[in-house]
Amino acid sequence: SRSSAKTEARAARLGTERRFRNGKRMTGRRDARPGDGQRSGSYRRMVRAVAAAFPDASWESAHKHESGNVAIDEGYVVGTHTGPLPMPDGQSIPPTGKSVRVRGCDAATVEDGRVKSHRFYFDQMELLGQLGLTPEA
Repeated sequence: SRSSAKTEARAARLGTERRFRNGKRMTGRRDARPGDGQRSGSYRRMVRAVAAAFPDASWESAHKHESGNVAIDEGYVVGTHTGPLPMPDGQSIPPTGKSVRVRGCDAATVEDGRVKSHRFYFDQMELLGQLGLTPEA
């Protein structure tokens, strides 16, 4: 299944806690950076920045796992780098025009039908490599 960057931005506006419908998790928030507040605007800023850098970004789910109150979705972030990609130090990576398909993992803990904890991890070196920004071995 795929969810567009537009859907992610909408989900970010809705807040941290996501409801479940018919046992399936709706699109939820992703951590912007380690240490950022769960309810801060940093996530919304990050989603907007990534959506601008990869306007066609989508999620390809590869494996879904559920156990108790934990749901995990492993898959790939897919998109084309057509806009500047802001970095934590304030600089940005100019558009490369390259397409990427980067492994990621989305994990959520659910209580009373709401997501109480939500994390998203992706392979940052894989992203930089696919953008042509890592030294060749």
